[in-house]
Amino acid sequence: MRSRALDLGVKFAIENHSGDLQARELKTLIAEAGTDFVGVCLDTGNPVLTIEDPLLTMEVLGPLAITTHMRDSVVYEHPRGAAMQWVAMGDGSIDFKPILALYRQLCPRVSFQLEVITGRAPTVLPYFEADFWQAYPKTPAADFARFVNLAKKGHPLMAPMLIAGGGNQPAEYQAALRVQERVDLERSFEYARKVLDVGVRWRG
Repeated sequence: MRSRALDLGVKFAIENHSGDLQARELKTLIAEAGTDFVGVCLDTGNPVLTIEDPLLTMEVLGPLAITTHMRDSVVYEHPRGAAMQWVAMGDGSIDFKPILALYRQLCPRVSFQLEVITGRAPTVLPYFEADFWQAYPKTPAADFARFVNLAKKGHPLMAPMLIAGGGNQPAEYQAALRVQERVDLERSFEYARKVLDVGVRWRG
């Protein structure tokens, strides 16, 4: 698809997706494919599922970013390793100020898009168990140490959240979850605009 993409003047944006490649692995894949037609859809919510600090993800993939999914998470210690949960912007453990400083430096022309996913139960990352490491055998010790430090400083979500269950839910549950999604999106916009100072500024 390279020649067709170049002829059309488009690039493919590969997301650092949930539980898939870590940042350094994705960078290698894109470099081998060719940065002239492949870049990154940089998601700050997915790295925690690959035991990676989102700030590290921005350091490694920021120069390759074509678009973004900015998402907050709580990350905290768990008896089996760590746990994470996606939350509204500003409710999480992630310090977005250094991430935004790098974002403005490394990819200033890339759009800042919110991807707000709430209503999901916490996910355990059992890195004390040997089987967990089959997916991440080449993780640098220094990178993992940064994630452990993130978990040590974090804590579970300390605010109410409706959790979506499996299977068919009563209509009242579905309606309540839709309300929560809208409220969390609105709160995330406000946090991004007022605290992180991002967003389009209209001039009359």
